[in-house]
Amino acid sequence: MNTDKNWSTNLYYDIFNKEFESSNYKAEIIIKYILSTINKLERDIIISRYKDNKSYNSIGRDYSLSGSHVSKKCKNSLKELNHAKWQKLILILTEQLDLIKIDEEKLREKHKQDSDDVLKQNLKKVKPIIIEELGLSLRSYNCLKRANINTIDDLTKNNIVELEAIRNMGIKMICEIISICEKHGLSLNVNSDGK
Repeated sequence: MNTDKNWSTNLYYDIFNKEFESSNYKAEIIIKYILSTINKLERDIIISRYKDNKSYNSIGRDYSLSGSHVSKKCKNSLKELNHAKWQKLILILTEQLDLIKIDEEKLREKHKQDSDDVLKQNLKKVKPIIIEELGLSLRSYNCLKRANINTIDDLTKNNIVELEAIRNMGIKMICEIISICEKHGLSLNVNSDGK
């Protein structure tokens, strides 16, 4: 058993004596469908052997069977699954999975394009909040204007130390500004260098 590949492609090879010529994802879907046609014990033995990579003896201990009995059950199940009816079904399933993948890719691309368009439209709608709209006291407003702070974005780039450095800006005005920023879900810059 080749352990460097996906378990379903290994099982496919052991059932049909040929490589699966598509993705591991498709192989797993097809193998799971095929395994659903055999009884639970045989299916569990095959999955334990291929997916969990257990030895026949280890599987036998799990089901109170001898390792040789598990080996025979596994080999008989693989022979049973190697049936001509599966060849045609596998071709049909592979084609259907290819179509589904193409549809998924188209939907993802359309969704991405729609999301990008909505984002661009929303960015066009967003305008900066100017400090005139904040409802500040006249004195706070004048101090901010004098410091060339015109929008709430400009305001939040500053920290408390920088606001205190503005001429005539007192602690009450800073408290008022902090309160208004919090109402808008924003806060002053916490970095001491203002960057």
